[in-house]
Amino acid sequence: MSANLEPQGELGGQLLRVLLERQCLLWADSRADLNAGRVRPLAAGPARHGALHWRPIGGGVVRLGWQDDDGTPLDAVLATEPAYYVADGTMGEGQGIQITAEDLQAIFAPL
Repeated sequence: MSANLEPQGELGGQLLRVLLERQCLLWADSRADLNAGRVRPLAAGPARHGALHWRPIGGGVVRLGWQDDDGTPLDAVLATEPAYYVADGTMGEGQGIQITAEDLQAIFAPL
């Protein structure tokens, strides 16, 4: 049985805001890292505008991922209201990022 550990929707956005204010958020890059206790604290970051972009990863291969308006890659965008991003050990509000769990499922379901 697998549990979804990501906050979602309006309640998830409220939870992230409170936890950021209290400096109580930790991040793991993968479930394996989480299980091994390899986590790091997240600091509050500035609000960023972002969108999905195809990013080159070498050898003519591209990967769909998030980046902000200046091209900085975002590690993750959470389907909360408002959306929150994670990048370089920070978390902040993703202004202008409109994404729902259903949107993500529609994007990645065909893969």
